[in-house]
Amino acid sequence: MHRLPVREDDAHATLRARLAALGVLAWRLDASGRVRNPPTLTGAQAAWICSGEMIERIEAATAEIAEAGEPTRLTILDGCELSLTPLKHRRRVIEWTGAMFLTPALFESDAFTASCVRSRIDPSAARRSLRPLADFRPEEIERLSSLLNEMAADLATLSAQELTLEGFSVTLTEAYEHIQLTQSLASAVRNVEQPEQFFTEAVESLARTLPFGWITISLLDAPWLEPNERRCTFNAGQTPPDDYSIDALVKLAALDEDTEGSVILSGGDVDTIVGPDEQVVIHPIRRTGIPSGVLIAGSKGGHDPQVSTYDTRLIDAVGAFVSSYYAVVCLVTEQQATFLGSMRAISAALDAKDRYTRGHSERVAHLAATLAERIGLPESTVERIHIAGLMHDVGKIGVPEAVLCKPGRLTDEEFDAIKRHPRIGHDILAGIPQLEDILPGVLWHHERWDGRGYPDRLAAEEIPLMGRLLAIADTFDAMSSDRSYRSRMSREEVLAEIRKCSGSQFDPDLVPAFVEMDFSEFDRMVADHAPQRVVDRDAA
Repeated sequence: MHRLPVREDDAHATLRARLAALGVLAWRLDASGRVRNPPTLTGAQAAWICSGEMIERIEAATAEIAEAGEPTRLTILDGCELSLTPLKHRRRVIEWTGAMFLTPALFESDAFTASCVRSRIDPSAARRSLRPLADFRPEEIERLSSLLNEMAADLATLSAQELTLEGFSVTLTEAYEHIQLTQSLASAVRNVEQPEQFFTEAVESLARTLPFGWITISLLDAPWLEPNERRCTFNAGQTPPDDYSIDALVKLAALDEDTEGSVILSGGDVDTIVGPDEQVVIHPIRRTGIPSGVLIAGSKGGHDPQVSTYDTRLIDAVGAFVSSYYAVVCLVTEQQATFLGSMRAISAALDAKDRYTRGHSERVAHLAATLAERIGLPESTVERIHIAGLMHDVGKIGVPEAVLCKPGRLTDEEFDAIKRHPRIGHDILAGIPQLEDILPGVLWHHERWDGRGYPDRLAAEEIPLMGRLLAIADTFDAMSSDRSYRSRMSREEVLAEIRKCSGSQFDPDLVPAFVEMDFSEFDRMVADHAPQRVVDRDAA
């Protein structure tokens, strides 16, 4: 059945209410002339006016003029006339409103008596009950019919104007929602370091805007996943589909490189997967043109459970936004992995020059990053401290290998050469914009809290936090490693020395957090690096 526009339907409901107030019998008929609602009557009046006999006559008469779709007056019986006014939507008749007028001539008609007999109604009783309704004169019927048509035309014009205004309002509302959603995503898209936040915001923003019961983003082989993980999913709403159902829906949608925009699924297997009479909207998420995930919405609620053009347009917009962001995140992640791999390779190459320092930089990076995380630094800062740990000894490339690998203790001149490596490392990395923020750690990781370190004899909080973190990590690894001139110290001895040097060599606020750390991963790294390993020969 065609759903009537709300205001047009209201207009004819108002028209019928006004007719009833004037004492006119108001009828509602569908487009073909079948009676939908007869007048509200009781007793003997309803027995005749709403009898099957009269309804058949009215429907037969209306059917003959229904196709023309114009206001019409029909004679149902002598003394019984029906004035019909059409309700149209987009020039097509949706239904009719009928005004029935009775005159005293009705009761003199043989047709009236015959209809009463066929309906098994006492004609005398029918006359008595209907007489109060039969007081219209022919000239009044003419005037009221014209008034009915004018009233219907006025209400139709008013309804059209209200619908136009309502349409403008809906358009403005949709535009505002679109802008608001886009602004929300534009704000979140700036953060490529935490993609989970963006995808969560995407589904939640879409759920706030569209009346779907659930919205899901499912990504396959995202670069931030662990090796044993295949999929990551972000949900908004209630009871989203599980991974098996998502795969089944994607298979039904038959998404490929040529799929443009959203695909709407309904009926058949979809009913089995998500429930009967539900529609599901699926938009592919692409990476370099290849589908790498999906944005799915289902269980639409609200006044219209059918997926609309506005729904798909907004889902397409968000899907395109998500695809672009995902491609950028994947590219940045790959670049970061390549960059970090290069840093590890450089530090490993330097450490490999001396079998006693093999793996040193990687272990210092781990210890410093773990301590940074333990004291509550942001994840992004922790990552930069890790990179600083990998590169903290890069300046040793400028120290003669004979000095670095000397099996015995160093002379004062040789130690002076060693002490130049922080400055050399700083100068090497200073020309790389991506490493600018780690330079303080590279330059000042040998400074001491009491100001007796090198190269600049900084003291206390003059030493940047990154340098203070690396200082503890560097010294811990040095004392935990074998040297050509001494064996490694036990864990208890190393931690006791760290505590002893709190406030002199190390930041006293960092030492308590450091000595309480879990060193199991550090021990695993030590075991993984050649038979003998340790850290920088002169870290202490």
